[in-house]
Amino acid sequence: MFQTLTIMNTNPFQILHPAERWHPVGAEEQSSVAPLVQKVRIAVAQWRDDHYNGASETSQALLRFWFNTPHPNGFRFYFSQREAIIPFKI
Repeated sequence: MFQTLTIMNTNPFQILHPAERWHPVGAEEQSSVAPLVQKVRIAVAQWRDDHYNGASETSQALLRFWFNTPHPNGFRFYFSQREAIIPFKI
């Protein structure tokens, strides 16, 4: 059976720890999801928490600018967009 979350996050900007995100709980459901998804989520979260250690100076500057700098028009990346961008910089 698929995991049912009792609290739904309605803030698209909030950074979620991998343990807070949906993931399959049974063997049948796990076979329907790419097997490395949770491992990638955990690695990305650790890397983000470590301030992108190991990335080039240029990549670190871009990530800081994209995610930590207020933009003039108020633009912010949604969490899902951040998660889509970050693995390409690893």
